[in-house]
Amino acid sequence: MRNSILVFLALWQITGISFAQEVRETTTALGWTGVKRVGPGSDIQVLRIGVTSSDTAFVEGIRITLFDLADPTGLEVTDFSEIRLYRELHSGLIPYYGIGKLTLEFIQLGQPLFIKATEADTLFMGVEQFYTVSILMSPGAVVDHTFKISFPKDGFLTTFGGIGTAVVAEDSNRAQIVPVIRTNWPSPSLPVYVILPNGHTPFLVDFEDFIAFVQSFGSLLGEDRFNPLADTNDDGVISFPDFINFAGSFGMAAVGPAN
Repeated sequence: MRNSILVFLALWQITGISFAQEVRETTTALGWTGVKRVGPGSDIQVLRIGVTSSDTAFVEGIRITLFDLADPTGLEVTDFSEIRLYRELHSGLIPYYGIGKLTLEFIQLGQPLFIKATEADTLFMGVEQFYTVSILMSPGAVVDHTFKISFPKDGFLTTFGGIGTAVVAEDSNRAQIVPVIRTNWPSPSLPVYVILPNGHTPFLVDFEDFIAFVQSFGSLLGEDRFNPLADTNDDGVISFPDFINFAGSFGMAAVGPAN
């Protein structure tokens, strides 16, 4: 046994084998592509990355930068409410778990921003975990203001160091602030309440819309959780009557914006 250990140590020295602790980027960091649209008071995902650790580690946070376009649209810090960092969950009713956020007073344009993980989040050995950054727009966000984002190389920080492929800010990949609208069937008497227009099924009322509705249920106009698309009766509170309206269109597909 002793000889086997000596042989192993000798090979380690000769070959340079290392057992360093590390976190690897196993799903490349990706921002949005093309033109996205987001309404005042709504939330939009801007970045996603998947990481796998060789041993137990902890997430420290993530860096991004917000920009106006090269031809400025008038973007202001006050168009934003919060920048949020989430870990994706693979089971349960709520698909995301918030682990950090940056509030308005700390948001700047054109300057690197650090969203610190204020909730302890563990990277488990050999398990790929996904993290997303989303931005909550201000209820007073100005229509037609537009922004783009960048993510620096190694901008996802852990106790084992930083990782991540850079995402370059480009005018062609941007988010434009648009009026809050609801999508309808051709007849205005048949509303289709899409709660998550930036989701995987933007014109279908399905489970991801239900999750978005549940996350905002009970909130009031001006609160962080308030989603104006879930306020189906426009009374400033997301409550049971809104759910009845939403449930009535579940499973329906929208074909165009409300008139």
